[in-house]
Amino acid sequence: MSLNYQGIGASLEMDGNYIKVVNVIPGGPAAISGKLKPDDRITGVGQGAHGHITDVVGWRLGKVVQLIRGKAGTTVRLQILPAGAHPGGKETVVSLVRNRVTLKAQEAQGKLETVKQDGQTYKIGVITVPSFYEDVRAEDDGDSNYPSTTRDVRRLILKFEKEHMQGLLLDLRNDGGGYLPQATALTGLFIHGPVVQLRGRSGHIEVLDDPEKAPIYTGPLAVLVNRLSASASEIFAGAI
Repeated sequence: MSLNYQGIGASLEMDGNYIKVVNVIPGGPAAISGKLKPDDRITGVGQGAHGHITDVVGWRLGKVVQLIRGKAGTTVRLQILPAGAHPGGKETVVSLVRNRVTLKAQEAQGKLETVKQDGQTYKIGVITVPSFYEDVRAEDDGDSNYPSTTRDVRRLILKFEKEHMQGLLLDLRNDGGGYLPQATALTGLFIHGPVVQLRGRSGHIEVLDDPEKAPIYTGPLAVLVNRLSASASEIFAGAI
């Protein structure tokens, strides 16, 4: 999973038979245009400035996303039933030029909190991990600063340790997973050894070890999860 993609910069979800706009991503084509709003429903998608608009009511979310995403610089037209309008109401057509969109909200973020308990003061690092990501293309292109969950969490830990962190809380609540190799890599920041086993249909078992030479943090650690933590999040939490 990468934090970059080419499209219009909008989060979508199913709402009955409709594809509904959840939000628009700051800096993306949809946000810049100001023409697409949360709770708008997409009823049709057309390619180019004059292409036929395909009715997508009742379509699966993934199929509609495939139609909307495309190469940066190309045009996509969306037929919209505005938020609050009743089915069969007046629809509008929004034309957007696709561009590269960066999902900043999905990056690992952290802060150092001061906590007082029993007359003592503690500095606790809190790192929120919304997803497991790695920009594989940037890595393959030789970009030494390519983003990944493990690299970003490592940077935050080292920063907090310079500020005398005494404990660490990793918040994986609502993290639905992402790029599996990052689950094993992130685990390697805290423990060393096998992380997870994968069993194929033939019964063959593959053991995935962490790629780190040694843990970088061995102090007090807590991991927060909830019912929406899944996939790579579950693997990491289980290993820890």
